[in-house]
Amino acid sequence: MRNALLIFLFFFVLPALQSCSIKEDRSKCLAKLILDMSELDHERFDSVSVDIRSPMGLLYRGVVYSPQFVPDWVVEVPRDRLVLMAATGDGGFMSSDGRVRIPAGEQCPPLYCSRALFPVDSECCEREVTLEKQFCTVIVTVEGISHLAVRICGGVDGYDAVMIPHPGVFDYCSPPFSGTFSIRVPRQIDTSLSLSLVEGDTILHTITLGERLASCGYDWTADSLGDVLLDIKLRDAVVNVFLSSWTPGSSFSVVM
Repeated sequence: MRNALLIFLFFFVLPALQSCSIKEDRSKCLAKLILDMSELDHERFDSVSVDIRSPMGLLYRGVVYSPQFVPDWVVEVPRDRLVLMAATGDGGFMSSDGRVRIPAGEQCPPLYCSRALFPVDSECCEREVTLEKQFCTVIVTVEGISHLAVRICGGVDGYDAVMIPHPGVFDYCSPPFSGTFSIRVPRQIDTSLSLSLVEGDTILHTITLGERLASCGYDWTADSLGDVLLDIKLRDAVVNVFLSSWTPGSSFSVVM
C-alpha cells in the first residue's frame, strides 16, 4: 500500500504541482528562454556573466563558461517584459547591481557586453547572445623623445546598470615608456577627452583628443567601439599626430 502511494505521488501529484495543465490559464505558466551563445568567441572569452530581470526584479544571475556556449542554453522565466544583460571583462569593477565604476588612476576594463529588452509572451522565446566592445584602446607611439608618459583625462568614469556611460572623472597616466603604449578609455558622451605628454612632473603638451576625434568622424555611439592609433612625432617644437584605424590617413598637427 505504501509503495502504491509513493508511485501515485511521483507520477501524478508532483507533476501537477510543477507544471501547468491543459485546462489552466497558460499565460501564467513559466516560459523557456532559450539563449543562443554559439557565436561567442571561445578563444577570446572564458566566461560570460548573465543577468535576467523583469519589472519585479532580478530573476537570474550566473556565470556561463565557454564549454557552455551552446545554441540552446535554457532558463525558465515568467511571461513578462525582460531585460537580458551579458557581460565579460569588467576587471572586478562591476558592483552587485551591475554598475561599473573606474577608479582614478585605472584604465577602463576590457569590457564586452550587450543588453536586450524584449517581451516573453509564449511558451518559448529564443534570443542570441552577443558581446559588444565597450572600450576604445588608444594606441600611442611616440617618436623623438624617450621615457615619456601619456596621461588621458575624460568625463566618463564607467557605466550604469544598463550600460549607459556614467558622467565622472576619468584620469589615467601611463608609466614612462619608449615606443608604444596602449590605454583603454570608456565610451564618451562629449568631446572633453584630453591627452597630455608628460615628462617627469612637467606636462609638455595637451591635445584636445575628443575634439580631434570628433572632427575626424570617430563614432562613440557605435555598438562596438573601434581603436585609435596615434603616431606622435616630436620635431622642432611641433607635435605631429596621425590617426588611423577607422579613417586611414586622417591627421592633424599642433604647435607646442
